[in-house]
Amino acid sequence: MSILNKIFLLFFTSIVLMLYLSNLTNKTVEAKISSLYKEKYIRISKEFFNHLANADFIKLEKRAKELHFIQSSVVMDENIKVVFEDNLSFGKIKIFKKNEFYYLYIDYLGDKLIYFDTAQNIDSKDKSILNYLFYTDILLIIIIFIFIINSIRPLKTIAEAMGKFGKGDRSCRLKERKSSDEISKVIKEFNNMAENIESLLSSREQLIRDVSHELRTPIARIKIALDLQEENQYSKILKDANNQLDALTNELLNVEKLNTIELKLQRLDIETILANTLSIMLIKDESILDINIKEKVSLEVDLDYFSMALKNLIDNAIKYRESGTVTVTIDNQNIEIKNRAKPLEHGLQYYTKAFTQEDDSRGSKGYGIGLNIVKKVLSKHNFDLDYQYKDGYICLSITNWNKKQKRS
Repeated sequence: MSILNKIFLLFFTSIVLMLYLSNLTNKTVEAKISSLYKEKYIRISKEFFNHLANADFIKLEKRAKELHFIQSSVVMDENIKVVFEDNLSFGKIKIFKKNEFYYLYIDYLGDKLIYFDTAQNIDSKDKSILNYLFYTDILLIIIIFIFIINSIRPLKTIAEAMGKFGKGDRSCRLKERKSSDEISKVIKEFNNMAENIESLLSSREQLIRDVSHELRTPIARIKIALDLQEENQYSKILKDANNQLDALTNELLNVEKLNTIELKLQRLDIETILANTLSIMLIKDESILDINIKEKVSLEVDLDYFSMALKNLIDNAIKYRESGTVTVTIDNQNIEIKNRAKPLEHGLQYYTKAFTQEDDSRGSKGYGIGLNIVKKVLSKHNFDLDYQYKDGYICLSITNWNKKQKRS
């Protein structure tokens, strides 16, 4: 659940609770007031009856004045609510409610009097103040809710900007605010961080491009010089070393290109992809490679980069196989490259980091930048690279493309 939804839920719960408490308080207060005036009116009505029985109207008026009671001319209609009624000798009394006020009705031998306790005006005022406090509290909660929502609203923008920046949009920046709250500081720090990262990445890319391009000239000169020399055991070693250096230079450039390029995706059948992959490989003995297409499928890929990734996987399998053939199997679930070898000493994630290497059984170095390029290419395609060791075979598989595939 998002922060916004949590705050809204908290706000909604608070409002409902406040309304419930307000309603419950009103009912409780109303019940207590009703009981209070009922008891008070019953007690006073007996005293008023005695004065009426003695026909002492002066004392009746004096006593009513002492009790802050006044005679009222309220109309007895259908809007009244009788809360108490009692028949007495030569008359009766009623206590009724109208417009939230309580009245005492006395009927004695045809004399009908209606009294109103003026203290109710104070009680009514206190009740109104209490209601205003509840409504003010609710209004305050609404204002706080609006203030909090406005305060955290930029968090969504910050998250979106960080997502864009993480996906490669290095120019993504946030509009800074004039306030000095924590959100504004986060925005400012994000922009500073983005500037620094963009500068560092640009410098690194420029350095690698410059170094790679500068290396091409001496590599080409060495290659020409070696071609002009007579073939011997030393020249072969030098040629292999020079070819590896040339391949490493190309891979360094490809790594940097992967950070900025947009893939040119097109739907291609697996035969076309494999043909392009094999065309960029130098396999001296084709018998060591066995391709098994169990089901014809088509993939939406960038042909050049996906072929490069597939080439690196097959090259690694050929280079580090201990015996037998390297098998490439395509079915409805994945592309699997399998070679007989000892299991990897570390998890696959270790080998997909740039320049990660370890000694193999023959003392040579392996799993350097190649798998790092494979991982980056597959990530660009939203594919996965999985590793399994089964029956003495290392199995590297390109998976998670079954939703993108289309059967031929």
